[in-house]
Amino acid sequence: MNRDNDRIRGTIIRLCNSPYYIAAVAALAFLFFVTGLSFVGIVISSAIFAVTLLLADNERYCFPPLLTMIFQLSFVGHDADNELQYFSSPAAITFFAVAVVIMAVALIVYFVKIYKTRQRKTDFFRRPMFWAFVALFAATILGGLFYKPYDFSSLLYAVGIGGMFLAFYAAFAFLCDKTEQTRIYLARTMVSVMLLIAAELAAFYAFNFADYGIMSSDWKAVMHIGWGISNTIGAMLVMLIPAAYYLINKNIDAPFHYFTVFVAITATYFTMSRTALVVGAPMCVILTIISFVKNKSLRPLLGVMSACFVLAYVIFAIAIILAGKIDVFTDFFIKNSVSGSGTVEEASRGRTDLWKGYFELFKSSPVFGAGFYNAFEKLRLGGMTRFSGMAHNTIMQYLGSCGIVGIAGYLYHRYRSVRLFVKGYSYEKLMFAAGCASVVCMSLLDVFFLSPYFAMFYCLYIVLSENVQKGETEINE
Repeated sequence: MNRDNDRIRGTIIRLCNSPYYIAAVAALAFLFFVTGLSFVGIVISSAIFAVTLLLADNERYCFPPLLTMIFQLSFVGHDADNELQYFSSPAAITFFAVAVVIMAVALIVYFVKIYKTRQRKTDFFRRPMFWAFVALFAATILGGLFYKPYDFSSLLYAVGIGGMFLAFYAAFAFLCDKTEQTRIYLARTMVSVMLLIAAELAAFYAFNFADYGIMSSDWKAVMHIGWGISNTIGAMLVMLIPAAYYLINKNIDAPFHYFTVFVAITATYFTMSRTALVVGAPMCVILTIISFVKNKSLRPLLGVMSACFVLAYVIFAIAIILAGKIDVFTDFFIKNSVSGSGTVEEASRGRTDLWKGYFELFKSSPVFGAGFYNAFEKLRLGGMTRFSGMAHNTIMQYLGSCGIVGIAGYLYHRYRSVRLFVKGYSYEKLMFAAGCASVVCMSLLDVFFLSPYFAMFYCLYIVLSENVQKGETEINE
């Protein structure tokens, strides 16, 4: 029996160590996405997570199924109009429950095993960002205290929002060792997620091509691929791009990974997310310049490929003009800007009204704010979900929902994160910092920072940066 168990474990370890394992998991996730078997895929991903966590020779192998899991939620079988019914159906609840149970049992068994064998010691209290996440959690759950009405729903929302950061951070801090191999592996995994999202966006266009054609500003209003809308898709692509630059600067399959940057930023354009483009395009230019200046061995590659990418964009722009599709730009990217509309209100798509509302909530309860739940309910602007009632600005969100205490907790967290990236500066840390900075900047105009998708990768970037060892070199100058 033991020999059979060893043989099975050996097979699993060989599969996990295969260079194709990450790609295979991403491909499997895409298969479940395009077939509409999202819930089946989530259960299978949870099973792969459990098996790799318990039987593989390193915890990093559980990350590919974990990080791709949520992105299997597909537009096939549902759309924005029936989203609530879709996710609250008996089938959906059953599959989600099974997946949660599988992962929970696996984690319990894993931690019991670790505790008994003392295989891993993780001193959370000494990690640079531990108390920063504790401060963010404390400030969040205190939001709305003494505000009328304050009820259990307010506390539940606060625990969920604040707890997800602490949970992700603690889990990743424990599961990620401090080796360079693990950071490279997780960067590869994030790139695979980035390509998965780009493929899902392409599938969405392919499925709906007959209705809208290749170039139409109407895509923006209808873009809902299951797990996110246009802005969410674009922001997630941008947030994952620094992982590709990390591998580029490690000179690991640099041509391929630089090409993935081109794929990601091109896909971001087709999301028609202005916020993502405004942050993503300059970020790519800056990271490319830094890589070009600091890494002599990559200069020929980056120079030639950058020229090819620019030429491709120029040809694309000329083709749009010749095809008479320039209205795609004028209808959305220009008319919806401040210069085109003439008013901040139109350009902000209701954001200024939300900001004014949250400031009024702050004035009514300056110390602890109005809480998340109360703010969502009060300031929702006719949308289908509570996201429409969020401030679409992280600073205003914490100010209105958590008051002075909340904004103090958030600013302390932000101070510690900046200190983490600056202290012991390295180009490796710079790439991780870019991933965090991208979502922080984009969250000045949207709700990304408080979304579980982004919180997950934000915490992963933080942990990977914490794990950079003093004295390591990342770029061959």
